[in-house]
Amino acid sequence: MSEEMLKENVSAPEKQQEQPKVEQEKPLAKIKPAAKEIAELSNDNAVKADLMAWSSSAETVRSNTAQGSRANKLAEGAQFSLSLLAKELKAKYKGTVFGYAWSILIPFLQSIIYYCVFSVFLRFSIKDYFLYLFVGCMCWQFFSNVLLQGANSMICNANLIRKTTAPRWIFVLSSFSAEAVHLLLSIPVVLLLMLYCGRMLTFQAIWLFPLAFFSLCSLALGLTLAVAGINAYFRDLERILQILLQAWFYVTPIFYALGFVPEKYHTLIRLNPAYAPV
Repeated sequence: MSEEMLKENVSAPEKQQEQPKVEQEKPLAKIKPAAKEIAELSNDNAVKADLMAWSSSAETVRSNTAQGSRANKLAEGAQFSLSLLAKELKAKYKGTVFGYAWSILIPFLQSIIYYCVFSVFLRFSIKDYFLYLFVGCMCWQFFSNVLLQGANSMICNANLIRKTTAPRWIFVLSSFSAEAVHLLLSIPVVLLLMLYCGRMLTFQAIWLFPLAFFSLCSLALGLTLAVAGINAYFRDLERILQILLQAWFYVTPIFYALGFVPEKYHTLIRLNPAYAPV
């Protein structure tokens, strides 16, 4: 009897030590399926490798930490966001010939069309009109793509949202970040067009660019977060949004200057939230 009691006393602390390990693995069980689920949904081998590596690194962090600290949770959230961003960037132009170049070619070709219509045929007299068009079309493409793709971000990742505890806004943020990367990649083309047109960067332009970029990103991200939440319950908003964006495009001075609009409408156009940043 005494030997049995001693065995029970020795095994009791071992059971107590094993119990916290099970509790520590529970948060990991919620986090690991996130990366694995994206890897299963993705057809890109490189994306799968990155996401599975992230999943294994998250398991290592959790197993080496007695209690999941806030810093570790933030780090895991950041890695998860980067994994989603990589998925968005690789999936958008996958299988195309020009790839990321389409993010520049689309506004460039649109600018050529508007230039022919409004400068050659209608003869709008705006200095460096093609540069004016290209910058406007580039900003509007970013703004409209963020809204349209962000509106569907929660619906497209519905299975992933159900199986993970990741915040839903991360999926909207990943879609927004992918478009922001494309916008930043277009800046060198704008600089080359400025040199071709004989324009030089001024101190005022350098100072205003971060302000305009931040304003455009804030407007796009704020509207996208609202639209994505509503579209999850009211699917008709996706179609309505396309019509609203088309009308919004024409009331924003992109292919025309404010001086061509009758003065009585100037106040109305200035109230347009996209007027200043675009």
